[in-house]
Amino acid sequence: NSKLKKADCIFCHSNIFYGLAQDIAGTMFEDCPIMVDSPFYLTPAGSKIKPVAEIELYLDAVFSVAAEKIIEKLSNPEKEMPESIIVPDIKIY
Repeated sequence: NSKLKKADCIFCHSNIFYGLAQDIAGTMFEDCPIMVDSPFYLTPAGSKIKPVAEIELYLDAVFSVAAEKIIEKLSNPEKEMPESIIVPDIKIY
């Protein structure tokens, strides 16, 4: 957005981090803290722009709870399934 004059931080999906880092290099957003959604990002060669944090959306608990619930539902199709809430965490680099 060319009208944006200030940002406190930037969230970026890891798969587009490489392009974002290139786009903001040399701009007023170059030193803005960046958070990514996974540790699988690429940094352009020679770039000083790197993420400062990662929001851990894909915790092991997500997969464990999903597997448990599928097995339970297949074993007891009539049983009402309780809701599980898994809160993401933030990892500071």
